[in-house]
Amino acid sequence: MAAKKVCIIGSGNWGSAIAKIVGANAAKYNTFDSTVNMWVFEEMINGRKLTEIINTEHENVKYLPGHKLPPNVVAVPELLDAVKGADILIFVIPHQFVSRVCDTIKGHIKTDAVGMSLIKGVDEGPDGLKLISDVIREKLGITMTVLMGANLANEVADEKFCETTIGCKSKAHGPLLKELMQTQNFRVTVVEEADVVEICGALKNIVAVGAGFCDGLNFGDNTKAAVIRLGLMEMIAFARLFCTACPVSPATFLESCGVADLITTCYGGRNRKIGEAFAKTGKSIEELEKEMLNGQKLQGCKSKAQGPLLKELMQTQNFRVTVVEEADVVEICGALKNIVAVGAGFCDGLNFGDNTKAAVIRLGLMEMIAFARLFCTACPVSPATFLESCGVADLITTCYGGRNRKIGEAFAKTGKSIEELEKEMLNGQKLQGPATAAEVHKILKHKNLVEKFPLFNAVYQICFQGHPVKEFVTCLQNHPEHM
Repeated sequence: MAAKKVCIIGSGNWGSAIAKIVGANAAKYNTFDSTVNMWVFEEMINGRKLTEIINTEHENVKYLPGHKLPPNVVAVPELLDAVKGADILIFVIPHQFVSRVCDTIKGHIKTDAVGMSLIKGVDEGPDGLKLISDVIREKLGITMTVLMGANLANEVADEKFCETTIGCKSKAHGPLLKELMQTQNFRVTVVEEADVVEICGALKNIVAVGAGFCDGLNFGDNTKAAVIRLGLMEMIAFARLFCTACPVSPATFLESCGVADLITTCYGGRNRKIGEAFAKTGKSIEELEKEMLNGQKLQGCKSKAQGPLLKELMQTQNFRVTVVEEADVVEICGALKNIVAVGAGFCDGLNFGDNTKAAVIRLGLMEMIAFARLFCTACPVSPATFLESCGVADLITTCYGGRNRKIGEAFAKTGKSIEELEKEMLNGQKLQGPATAAEVHKILKHKNLVEKFPLFNAVYQICFQGHPVKEFVTCLQNHPEHM
């Protein structure tokens, strides 16, 4: 089989970060032509052409300074020259330029080329909402896939561990695209619900602005976690209305494109920052885009009889209650989330960044679900329960504001023991996370299932068996979720 030629259409911050990965993998695997074209909108930088700088110094000094690109990534200023003969077209440009780019290359690309959109946004057409991948598919007549996830570009370029999701309806193309994109620190999951993956990438930015409002108004971690969870539920509801070509499963929202990307964006993204500034300063969104983004646009209980009674007892205007029947699952969430929070603290203490932390939270959530399915046998375990406050919202709050996270961070930074930190920071109170990790480890060891829960096991080994905390990320790189 002839080697597949790859072209990256776009060379901004995200496009250049992806070029690092694609270039390295194209050189590594015989599946791909070793030369990767990257279309660069020509600009002059201190009297020199940007393409010339990239091709001689192998660095995009304007959009990704300080990061070397592989020498087999070739910057091409002419769009038609860049796409010529390409088998795989990776679109990573601002969504407002998609139509113009497609009109330019139409009739000049291979009819059997496969496209992949990394563009987070939607288009408004005469018939309503349109996905960017649909715009490209209709204009070019090619098969389209998407890649979305908790992927802040600079952290990807720094090769900090993170995850991503490829939405690909074709089982033939999925493994090929995974091989092109996956590295030791950029882990890829392929799902067939491509429309849902893409809609996640667009809608999460709306939720992030709301999260920014919470920060600007000092509403606190509980409120912000509620905003994120409610935003996630609206994303699911919207997808069920809009994505009619395939069934919409809550499980897809537990992939990196869903909950992890939402967490990263709501804690570290520019939509959140602008939302916070908007609430604090009273300036318009347009003013803040000019000031902060150099003018870039924002993308912007088991008894059904007892349930209503207990809800009436507990609910207030600002303490909202949802009742579910999976009581065992609700309880197990409250225990296991503390193990994950310790791991999140390790990430903070080691300065691993927002992408890695979001991946830890998502992988922790998946281990919580897997553990519940093994041990909560009295009732069926639904992923939907983990989208309630007892699941994802409690996990987020604990991993960003709880004491298990704080102790985990201090453990990684200071090298002191858990016992010492409990005395110093908790007045001698015992931390739930490490103790729960020890209990869970005994259960899993007895069942010979330790290897199926690498994150839970890593927290246990680091806290109790002297394993170096710096090796925490290695437990994630070959997680069963990525196999």
